[in-house]
Formats: sequence, structure tokens, C-alpha cells
Amino acid sequence: MRWALAEATAAFLDTLLRALPPAGLLAACEGVGRLAWFLLPGRRAVALENLRLAFGGTLATGRRRDLARAGFVHLARLVGECVLAPRLLATARQRGRRVRLHGAWRELEARMRAGGGVLVTGHLGNWEVGGHVAQAHGMRLRPMVRTPPSALAAALMRRWRAGGRSAFAKVGGLGEALAHLGAGGWLGLLADQNAGRHGIFVPFMGVAASTYPTPFVLARRAGVPLYLAVCLRDPGPGLGFEAWVEELDPGHDPEAGARTLNAALERHLRRAPGQYHWAHRRYKLRPPGARPGPDQPFYARYATPPAASRAARSAGPPAV
Repeated sequence: MRWALAEATAAFLDTLLRALPPAGLLAACEGVGRLAWFLLPGRRAVALENLRLAFGGTLATGRRRDLARAGFVHLARLVGECVLAPRLLATARQRGRRVRLHGAWRELEARMRAGGGVLVTGHLGNWEVGGHVAQAHGMRLRPMVRTPPSALAAALMRRWRAGGRSAFAKVGGLGEALAHLGAGGWLGLLADQNAGRHGIFVPFMGVAASTYPTPFVLARRAGVPLYLAVCLRDPGPGLGFEAWVEELDPGHDPEAGARTLNAALERHLRRAPGQYHWAHRRYKLRPPGARPGPDQPFYARYATPPAASRAARSAGPPAV
């Protein structure tokens, strides 16, 4: 009964939001983001702290606040863009007007015709619109996701996320995901959140961060290519994006792979720092030997992760 009610409510909300003029919907979402900035002081403090650690003394206090607030507005606007994407990116002509492709797209399209692969990204720009663009170019993309705690949120994500109705669960879905890769499909992963005890400590914006090596482990295990994709929003009120793609080497060293991923994400983040999810506790678990101080986040946990082999540490898949 609960799931049926959630699906019905999601269908109603989806229909209601799609009926709004695109400009009005995006403006309303941005208003929600500004309101969240004031109503969520805990998350606001985390965003400001992450910006302090990531940019050090290169950002004035006022600039940090501007970027943190922009991150809240960005996340709220992202929801509106997900609602609009199936309508405004439906045809090749629409995508040609609204999305500019950069990087290794031709190579990626050739790889799609040859078989499956792993597409990894982060909470930068509109990763959901990026999924719609990839699918529009012929990618059989299925994401690996953490099941939302709310039935309504799960129902909405199934409607708005590219491949959302066929997503793999983070818990228990690894075998199915590998089978999908083996059958020529593509797996979508978000791999830039705190990986906790499953992660490998490598720098992200100059600060040690527990990072998932899972994209590299899966690509190597399945023998498929690995690509990074980032979809950045154009400045201004309209609906326009730049979609960047580059191939990453799965290699044989999960730590080297995690470093490569973080460095690649950093390059794009520095181009659009207001389009990142700064309110996530990215640096929560600290590496062995770290001690409280000004170079550590106020929300840090200093429990030393147990010793484990790299294979064990790479077993936990990231959530989308």
C-alpha cells in the first residue's frame, strides 16, 4: 500500500511539475534552494567548511559563502532540469541546441557499438542530465544507486533518472551489474562521496578523502572501458550544458585509479565550483594518524579503519 501511494503521488507531482513553464519551474526550484540555505544551518556549515579546506586562503569569506549558497541553488535547480530533460532533450535537434559535446565523444560512441563499459561521474553539474544525453547517443546505461529512504523519493527518481526504472541496487546488485557489463551494457556510477571504511585515502582538492575505487575494479574485472563524464550547466537562466567525456585507464592499482579519478573531477570542478555538492561530508572519515586541528573538518571522525587488503577495501560499490 505504501509503495502504491508513493507511485501515485510521484505521478501526480511529475505531471504537475511538467505542466509548469520551463522558466517558471527552474525559477521556483532556485527559490527552494535559496530557502534551504537559510533553513539548513547544519548543511550550510558543512558546505562552508568544505570550501575552506578545498581552497584554503585563496577564497575570501564572502566568496566562500557565495559558492556555498550557489551549491544549494544548484542542487535544487537540478531537480527542475531532471523534470524537463525528457521533454527538452528529446530530439537530436534539441540536444544540438542545448548540449555542446567536448572530449572523447566520438571514441565513446565507437566503444558503445563494440560493447559495454563503465561511465563514472561525480556530484558536479547535472549528472542526471548527463545520463539522459548518454542514453540519447545510444548508450544502454543502467545506474547503480543507493535506495532512497523515502518511498516517494525512490518513485520520483525512477521517473526522472536516466535508466532509473532499471537501476541496480548498491546492496546486493553487484552480480547483476557485472552480468549487465558482460552483456554489452553500460553501468553508471557516482564515485565522489565519502567511501568510509570501504575507501582508499587519496587527495581530493588537496585534502585526503576516502574514495571509492569501485569503478576501476569493476571495469578491470569485466574487461570493459572506463570513462569519466561531466555535464556542466551554462551560466544564465536558460537550459544549456557542456558535456565532457574522457577515458580513464582501469589499470591494476585501485589507489592509482582513485587518484586519477579525483584529479580529473578536480579539473572540471575548478571551472564551475558553484555547481558542486559542497554540503556533503566528503572528508568525514580521516586517514590513520590524523589529529584534530585547523587542517581537519569540524565534522571529522578519527576512528582508524581496520587493516584490509585492497581487494576487500574495493568491495563496496558507490551509490548514485
